[in-house]
Amino acid sequence: MSDPCVFTDLEWIANKYPEMAERCNNTLLELIKKQAAATPAFVGAGYSHNDLDFF
Repeated sequence: MSDPCVFTDLEWIANKYPEMAERCNNTLLELIKKQAAATPAFVGAGYSHNDLDFF
């Protein structure tokens, strides 16, 4: 979705509870890193380290 006016339930929760959103984002990044280490053949296929800041 490229429309900035679209607001999902997840975005609403993240805005209401920023500390929870940060914790979830950090946990997700750790899982991505572990998955990338476990399956190095797919590391470049779906994302790059430059994209991780956008989560």
